[in-house]
Amino acid sequence: MSQSLQLPLDSTLEDLPSHDYRVSPTIWGEIVAKKLYQNPDLPGVLVVDDSQLLGMISRAQFGEHMNWPNRAQIYNHKPIQKLLDAIRIPPLVLSKQTPVREAAELATNRPRNLTYEPIIISGGDQEFRLLDFRVLCQAQNQLLRASQSAIMKMSKSRRKQLEFIGKEKRRLDDLSKQLKLEQNIAKKLYRDRYRQKESAVGRHYQDLLQLYQELVRECQLVSGETHRACHSIFLGAHSISEYSEQLEAVIRGITRDWEIITSASAVIGEIVQKVRYLSVQASVLNYQSGETNPTVLGQINFEMNRLVKQTLDVSQQIAKVASQFKLHLQTLQEMGRQQTQVARKITLDSQRGETAIAELDRLLERQDATLVELLKKQSTSDEAAVKDLLNQDMTGIDTRFQTPERRRPNSGSEHLIELIEKSLKNLPHKN
Repeated sequence: MSQSLQLPLDSTLEDLPSHDYRVSPTIWGEIVAKKLYQNPDLPGVLVVDDSQLLGMISRAQFGEHMNWPNRAQIYNHKPIQKLLDAIRIPPLVLSKQTPVREAAELATNRPRNLTYEPIIISGGDQEFRLLDFRVLCQAQNQLLRASQSAIMKMSKSRRKQLEFIGKEKRRLDDLSKQLKLEQNIAKKLYRDRYRQKESAVGRHYQDLLQLYQELVRECQLVSGETHRACHSIFLGAHSISEYSEQLEAVIRGITRDWEIITSASAVIGEIVQKVRYLSVQASVLNYQSGETNPTVLGQINFEMNRLVKQTLDVSQQIAKVASQFKLHLQTLQEMGRQQTQVARKITLDSQRGETAIAELDRLLERQDATLVELLKKQSTSDEAAVKDLLNQDMTGIDTRFQTPERRRPNSGSEHLIELIEKSLKNLPHKN
């Protein structure tokens, strides 16, 4: 392999120089021997039959078999397939995308007698090339040297960065000590003023708390009255609901009675029609015969008696319905009276609730609204004053510590973080 060839750390077998010397299985052995003799760099020969790889014969295996007694005369004038069948060594076939370090590991893990055998590179589409094991070892050594050089450079850069980090850490520690000292001084300066403001705010809050407690007591009283009134209203509404159900039942009874009366009226109408018809029939018979027919008269009498009985039954039903009407009317009157009492009770409870609410309104009107407003304003003013005092003190501390180095962007700790991130990104992967 040429010493000027520069390989990246992620090199593959495709980047290494290889050979594509191939022959058909029918070519004679002396032709292959002559080719290997004329080209000392050839590591071997590929035996290919119609783009199909049959095997590989390395230079070492070819020379070993040819140097045996009488073997040269045997294989020189025979197809190379005979020699390939006699050797019968399985070749190592790797893809051209295989990394150099992985190919070197696979090649060295072969049996001892096959360690130095060439490697067949498969490129797809029936493309095969032969790679010398010595070239693979040289490429692996070059990559190891490049990795070692990069690691040494990175170690040197890392030492410098660690020194810079230590220096920045010491500077930050000094600034932290100064900041804590300034903070302690600032706390001592505004602690007393803060306590005074806090005491004043506490007194104002106590006044507001007392006023709030009075309002809570009054609201509890109003809540009790309102609760009782709402309970009474609920009971009244429940009673009204029950009375409404009873009223619906009475209305359904009246409806049924009305249907009975309508049916009785229809029966009476039919009876009247039949009586009229029988009377006319009797008159016609008397007129036609001139004599009284006992059979006809008996039948007429029987029909008349039956109609009279039906009329009496209908009259009894109407009387019964009339009594039920009277009973329903009395029930309706009683329900009306009870609903009137419930409505009056609900009205009284509502008036009591309105009275309690009006009492609470008058209590609120009697409170000193000016006092509440002043308390709110004073509390807001005290809180704002304390916040302004704290902001002024902390602003002074920040201003004293705001050095030119900290004002510059990407300086100090920010610059240190950027350097560390760049170094981590440039670290190579260890092979």
